[in-house]
Amino acid sequence: MGYETDYYDVTPGHKSGVGIRFSRAVALVQGKKSRRKEPSVPLFNLSANLGHVRLVYLIRVSQHDHDMVLVAAADAQALHALTAGVMANSPPACKASTSVKCVWIPAGIAVVPEQKKRVQGRAEWVPAQ
Repeated sequence: MGYETDYYDVTPGHKSGVGIRFSRAVALVQGKKSRRKEPSVPLFNLSANLGHVRLVYLIRVSQHDHDMVLVAAADAQALHALTAGVMANSPPACKASTSVKCVWIPAGIAVVPEQKKRVQGRAEWVPAQ
């Protein structure tokens, strides 16, 4: 077995919000490292109008003790309402439409937002704030 680390770039959107684009992947399978041109599990295929995103960590009793979901919306107000609905465990909140979308992160996959910063003169990846 092995694992894969996928990298995504998060950049400012054209009019507002952000864009998420796959950058690269590195897989380590049976001790051998290789680069991948596509993610094994595509997660962030969002339409351009869903530029407002939030990663929500839900801590609740479940098979996995937590769930992660990326919520996306066309505007900040819709994102706030969608987040509240997801946190209240309201299934209709995640009904996909042209203005909102929920991307549930599958079991066994973790999303860790990081940003590159200079730490003691060296470029390092640190948790995003």
